[in-house]
Amino acid sequence: MRPWAEPYEVHRDHTMFTLFLAFLALIMVGAFVVEAREPHIGWLVPPAGLAVAGVYAWRISTVGVAVNDHGVRLRRVWRTRVIPWSQVERAWVGPARRQSAEAMWITVREPGESERRDVETLLWLQGAKDWSNSRNAVPLSPARMAHVVELINQRARPLP
Repeated sequence: MRPWAEPYEVHRDHTMFTLFLAFLALIMVGAFVVEAREPHIGWLVPPAGLAVAGVYAWRISTVGVAVNDHGVRLRRVWRTRVIPWSQVERAWVGPARRQSAEAMWITVREPGESERRDVETLLWLQGAKDWSNSRNAVPLSPARMAHVVELINQRARPLP
């Protein structure tokens, strides 16, 4: 099986990295405060804080959609979901939830179920009125978004 690959190229914003560094500075200050009050616990705070902040920053930097021979992987900050090609019916662009932006959606039908579900991805059309309000969204130009939708629809199971 081929490795997962994002079917788009995007330059990620470095705002999250800057916030990560600020968070690390806050952790270090907290470590000194804890060290002054509880010397035997103070040495645990910086490594634990670094680990949590590092995992969070890594998850934010890997948010998006990837494909391979198995299916479509939707990675969010707190959850990764893999949808096998046999369950993907179509990809389409429509209004995002809770934002006035356009997002890519994937229509999914579980085996043995007649009901379809639409799953929102974090790929949003760049230039939409409100796309920048979600720091985790991956902004794509209309041409790149159309390419990703077309790529997924080529492998999707046709609607009955």
